[in-house]
Amino acid sequence: MTGSIFRPAMKKSPEKSCVLAHQASIRDVAALAEVSQATVSMVLNNKECISPEARHRVLDAVKKLQYRRRGVGRPSLYETRRPTPRNRVVFQLPRIEDAIHTIYAKVLRGAENVLREHNLDLSVQSFETPVYSREIIGILSVGKSRAHGQLPEVVLMGLPVREQVDQITYDNREIGIIAAQCCQEHPIPRVSFFNFSEPIFEERIEFFRILVQKQGKEVYVPERLSHAVLDDPEEMRRYFEDVFAHVKPPLLFFSPADDSTLLAYPVLLSNNILPGRDIHFISCNNESFRINSLQNRPVIIDIRAEDIGRLGALQLLHRISAPDDLPLRIKMIPQLVRQPTSRISQKSGMKRRCSEATTSTSIKQDQ
Repeated sequence: MTGSIFRPAMKKSPEKSCVLAHQASIRDVAALAEVSQATVSMVLNNKECISPEARHRVLDAVKKLQYRRRGVGRPSLYETRRPTPRNRVVFQLPRIEDAIHTIYAKVLRGAENVLREHNLDLSVQSFETPVYSREIIGILSVGKSRAHGQLPEVVLMGLPVREQVDQITYDNREIGIIAAQCCQEHPIPRVSFFNFSEPIFEERIEFFRILVQKQGKEVYVPERLSHAVLDDPEEMRRYFEDVFAHVKPPLLFFSPADDSTLLAYPVLLSNNILPGRDIHFISCNNESFRINSLQNRPVIIDIRAEDIGRLGALQLLHRISAPDDLPLRIKMIPQLVRQPTSRISQKSGMKRRCSEATTSTSIKQDQ
């Protein structure tokens, strides 16, 4: 045969084969640095829990061995299969726990329902947490403007803001008007209220006081104090001692916030003052998770927190698509909610009707 169909084997460069034969692994780096492989991995991933001395030994070993992690320069299998992060909206509020235990939970629920329909995620962050990242397309901020024009934003609830941003909130004047109308419908002539000093409550309290006085009711105006002060049961007890020192029961009582109503009930019961008999509450916010646990539930003014969240999310979506439109300001009209009687009241009422029916039957039989 004059030739062969087989090609002669190519000889590897001795220098190259030596490099391949002695290519360093993470185990080699760990042995040279006298640390574990996990420590090497944490140093290479820039974790902060490693001491400076161990970090220096690992980096020195990496340099000496010319160590290179496998797959560097091309995406890993996990990275090629990772889904693209979805766009999301940030819901900012004073504290993270406020999203569970306060009226903000209803606002959050309303916004989340709208955003889910548009395939958008919603994340909750406190005011102190920076919110700017590639996936964030807008902000729903509670009470105050936080974006400073860097992202589309809608302010939810609170007093009117000065910044030129969209805001969806409640109507404090209408809250006071509805509370006063409830008093007008009730024959009890004596009225008092929680006289909170926070600006968010001042307007609704002032409208309530003026309208009730015009009705000719006997109104006792207690000393002004902070809303947070009454979180202390002893302070709550002193507050009602002052009220009942000036006003004899029964009386009508306006509470601008459901959380204060919830704290007042046990204090009053411990002093033999029965809500629904000696004091009739008109409470505001419609925080059902608080009020539903009460016997002889108060009359509730619903500020429509869930509607505020839903409308705020819709407006944010519009603002993202039309950033140059004029700011939108909306005040939601509150609604009056007549709470059903508690189960105990229902049972006692049923027993009373049964006894009345039995009595009437016996009277007929006697006749």
